[in-house]
Amino acid sequence: MGPLDATMPLVSILCPLYNHQAFIANTIASIQAQTLTDWELIIVDDASTDASADVVEAMAATDGRIRVIRHAVNQGI
Repeated sequence: MGPLDATMPLVSILCPLYNHQAFIANTIASIQAQTLTDWELIIVDDASTDASADVVEAMAATDGRIRVIRHAVNQGI
C-alpha cells in the first residue's frame, strides 16, 4: 500500500469530541456537504458524558466514511 493507493481516501479529517452533543451533528453534516467526497472522518470521543457518542455512532452507521474511536476514560489534553 503506497502513498497513492486508490483504496485510501484522499483526505483524513480528525475530530476530537468531548461533550458537544449540541454541535456534532451539524459538524458532521457540514463535512458531508463538501464538494470533495473522497474523505474519511475519524471522530475520537474522549469518554463524553452526554449523548455525543450516540449521535456520532448513529451517523457513522449511515456513512461508511465515518469512523468512531471511543475512549473508556477521559484522556484530557
